[in-house]
Amino acid sequence: MSYRRAAALLLLALPIQALKAADMPPPPPAARPYAIVNQVDLTKLLAPPPDEAGARKELDQLLAIQAKRTAADEAACIHDQVINVFRFDDVLGSQFTPENLPKTNHLFLRVVASVHIPMQKAQEYWTRKRPPAVDPAIKPVGAVPATAAYPSGHATNGNLFGIILADMLPERAKEMRARGELFGYRRLLAGVHYPSDVEAGKQSAAFIAKSLKGDPEYRADFAAARDELRMALGRKADKKMDKDGDDDDAGYAAKKMDKDGDDDDAAYAPKQAATPDASKEAKEY
Repeated sequence: MSYRRAAALLLLALPIQALKAADMPPPPPAARPYAIVNQVDLTKLLAPPPDEAGARKELDQLLAIQAKRTAADEAACIHDQVINVFRFDDVLGSQFTPENLPKTNHLFLRVVASVHIPMQKAQEYWTRKRPPAVDPAIKPVGAVPATAAYPSGHATNGNLFGIILADMLPERAKEMRARGELFGYRRLLAGVHYPSDVEAGKQSAAFIAKSLKGDPEYRADFAAARDELRMALGRKADKKMDKDGDDDDAGYAAKKMDKDGDDDDAAYAPKQAATPDASKEAKEY
């Protein structure tokens, strides 16, 4: 058994309480961002986070979510703590791995590196404290990142993964987007983000996706990854992006959370990976 495999098994064996103080998994090898994201300024595109009164309402929402949180929810939060597109293996199957899909892996490593640029600027601009730092009644699951809360990097990356995979697999667009949104919702379950952080992350993903589609390097990497993925899944490699870089899924309407803080995607129950690889791609968002 490899050292990394053993370390991952040890991580899973730790109680949730111990994981609260654990460091986030190590970041991936450096990937080159797509240059066009330097034009994305989330501080000018997003509304500021809610004021103190609004934050209090959001904390009450988190407490309501926390009261209903199950052991399975906690395990799912740990599973998605690492930002990695290959967490979509719970909907795309066991063949969806970086080893099987090197071009897809290359694309998404660059996508994550690209998100980091506008995300870091936005989080440092608003410097919003994480929920557990504001209300000690919030009991987080897993590590609490040292970065600011607004907007959510997990929600941004997750939704962006969903958008890109929906472009690659338009026949499964709703499924891809729903799984992407689940990255953000699990940050609420974990108690490390406010609902407005997650919503801002969803908006950030849309802004960044639109920007990326105007980058020639991204479009070339996307085309190669799309064809590779469709072939691996046994689907025809005939899906083409429109001239503006968008897919044709204009009718997609993303699910929203209920007023009580729960999501409406009750039918969506992805299987949990037995052993998440802690050496995979990660960012402290």
